[in-house]
Amino acid sequence: AVRVRLEQNAECLELLDRAARMEHCQFSRTRTGGFFSTDALQPLKKTCVLLAERNLYLAQTGQVERLYESTQTMFGLTDTLSEQPMIIDHLIMAALQSLAVSSLEDSLNLVPFTDVQLAKFQSRLRAMQPMETYANAIVCERACTIDLFRPASPDSLSGFMGSGALPTLTMGLYSFAGLKDKDASLLLGFNEMQLEILQLPCHEQTAEINKLNAEIEGYSWIHWVLIMMAPTTRVNSITLRVEGGIRCAEMALAVERYRLKHGKLP
Repeated sequence: AVRVRLEQNAECLELLDRAARMEHCQFSRTRTGGFFSTDALQPLKKTCVLLAERNLYLAQTGQVERLYESTQTMFGLTDTLSEQPMIIDHLIMAALQSLAVSSLEDSLNLVPFTDVQLAKFQSRLRAMQPMETYANAIVCERACTIDLFRPASPDSLSGFMGSGALPTLTMGLYSFAGLKDKDASLLLGFNEMQLEILQLPCHEQTAEINKLNAEIEGYSWIHWVLIMMAPTTRVNSITLRVEGGIRCAEMALAVERYRLKHGKLP
C-alpha cells in the first residue's frame, strides 16, 4: 500500500527533491485566511509526511543510497523555511524539523549508514537552530506590533474583529480609552523580555517564560488585543522540545560513528 501511494505521488516527490536543493524559499502570505494565515505552508507540512513514508519504505527495503538522498531532502525542506518571518511560520518549521529528526532515528534503527553519511547528517542537524529562528520570529512579531499600532493607521487592527458597525465601535472605544497605546507598549516590553529569556540556558527558560505568562494572564479581558498577541508558554515549550530532539539525534549519530570506528559502544 505504501509503495502504491509513493508511485501515485512520484511527481510530487520529485518536485520536493528539487525544492530541497534550493538555498531557501519565500512562501507568500495572503490575507484571505486571516492575519495568521499559513495557507501556503500547510501543503508543505503534509508533503513532509509523505517523505517520512518514503524514508521508512526505503529503509525497510534496504535502499540505503536512495534513503540517504531522501533524508537530505527532508533536511533541505526545513532549511527553506529558515527565512520565514512569523512565529506561526516558525511553528511549522519546528514541526518539519521534528518529523525529519524522527524519520532519521527510525532509519538509524533499520539501515547501516556509512561514517561519511552519518557525518553529513550530523552537520545538517547542527545547522538546525530552532531557538535562533524563534528569536528571529519574535523580532519580526515586534515589528508587526509596531506596524499594527502605528498612529497613521487607526484601523490597522480591524482585521482582528472583521467589518461591521459593532467591530468598528469596539475598536473606536478601545483606542479612545487609551488601551491601544498601552497594549502596544506592553507587547513591545513582553517581546523584549522574551528575547532576554531566550539568551538563558535551555533548562532555565521554562520557569522564566511561565512567570511572563502569569503576568500576561493577570490582565483583564479589556486588554483583549494584548492577550491575543502576547507570547505564551506553548511556542517556547515546543521549540525547546524540538531543540532537545535535535541534540539527542546528534548524540545518537556520534554514538553510532564511534561504534563503527571502534567496534563497540562508548
